Amino acid sequence: DTGAVFSVKVTDSAATPTSATSANASLTVTLPSVAIASQPASVSVLAGATASFAVSASGGTAPYKYQWLRNGAAIASATAASYSLVTKAADTGAVFSVKVTDSAATPTSATSANATLTVKVTAVAIASNPASVSVLAGATASFAVTASGGAAPYKYQWLRSGVAIAGATAASYSLVTKAADTGAVFSVKVTDSAATPTSATSSNATLTVKVPAVAIASNPASVSVLAGATASFAVTASGGAAPYKYQWLRNGAAIAGATAASYSLVTKAADTGAVFSVKVTDSAAAPTSATSANAALTVTLTVTAISGVERIVNGGFEAGVTGWSGDVGVIGSWAGSGQAAAEGSQFGYLGGNGTMAVEALAQAVVLPATAKSATLSFALHIDSAETTTTMAYDRLEVAVRNTAGTVLGTLATYTNLNKATGYTTRSFNLLPYKGQTVILTYVMVEDSIAQTSFTIDKVSVLTQ
Repeated sequence: DTGAVFSVKVTDSAATPTSATSANASLTVTLPSVAIASQPASVSVLAGATASFAVSASGGTAPYKYQWLRNGAAIASATAASYSLVTKAADTGAVFSVKVTDSAATPTSATSANATLTVKVTAVAIASNPASVSVLAGATASFAVTASGGAAPYKYQWLRSGVAIAGATAASYSLVTKAADTGAVFSVKVTDSAATPTSATSSNATLTVKVPAVAIASNPASVSVLAGATASFAVTASGGAAPYKYQWLRNGAAIAGATAASYSLVTKAADTGAVFSVKVTDSAAAPTSATSANAALTVTLTVTAISGVERIVNGGFEAGVTGWSGDVGVIGSWAGSGQAAAEGSQFGYLGGNGTMAVEALAQAVVLPATAKSATLSFALHIDSAETTTTMAYDRLEVAVRNTAGTVLGTLATYTNLNKATGYTTRSFNLLPYKGQTVILTYVMVEDSIAQTSFTIDKVSVLTQ
């Protein structure tokens, strides 16, 4: 209405009316400027929550235009009567205001008072502690943690018995266990990324490493030797925590200084009938032990103490192949082979090929019908590259045959499992075969993988 002019025409009531018009009067209408009717309020929220601000205006000419400001700077696209944001720790202390402009021909504006945003960050906390773990030695043990509160992302530092583990800075930690790890405690310190960081340390998780008890994998074997020869016993163990400790026993009593995986002694006649065993103890924190089965020692009189007739020709192989048949190419000194004679320079070398092979040595022996004793003895050394303690891959069979080749009796079978250092003298009773001409045979069968050497020397058959 502003600027409008008003006047009035006045007419009388005469028979002939007369009129008069007043001067003009102007109307000026004054509009109030836009004003803030309701200020935006300060807000306090937890980090991650939404904070909202709102304004209402009056006066001026509607509709109104809005521009929200943060710390005095315009916020892009914040042009409504309210403004919201998802908060983070860094937003705390920010001030928000809004400028309102009306739609008058000559617009007027008003800016609200500041509203302060306070963002509260809770301290980081352990939501899920690492759990204690029990595993077998050699297995992988894993620990994990989850955290909440504070300001993500989180930083982690795992501890072992309170000491930081180098490089263990993830939400989980794993290790390949050994027996010595049992009883170790693990925890983790979690730190948030707030401007003023907060930290929390988990409860301890205990690692228990279980070690299976030590066991005897291969028992020592009984031995029969001539007096004066060396008798050797050996054991292999498994399970438990290596290295192992050994204590050899003779008739149940500990043998001083006999603390290796094998035990040897130079025999005398009085040793016959002694039994040998070994107690194996592991190195676990709580050690376990196992005792082998007994191995019997049989000692017969030395050859020089037996009066009788030697029935073997060239039993020491010093005359080369004389007296022997079969694969006589195995007889020699074999220099550079790593094998040696029990005495003298020559011996029978069966095996040692590392490939599939069958080799044999044989000699015919006459056993008189009037014989009161007939004793076979020979020195045998077994060396093998086989590592198994359970599988017999290569073997040597000692047998007595008739002249037609029929086996009358198998005296012994030796395998890669009988490997030992040095020669051992073996002896057998041949009296059951008296009154015959028999063929004494040594037959070796070797597989196609690792070599086993069976070296023979000092072959003797004495009859009385």
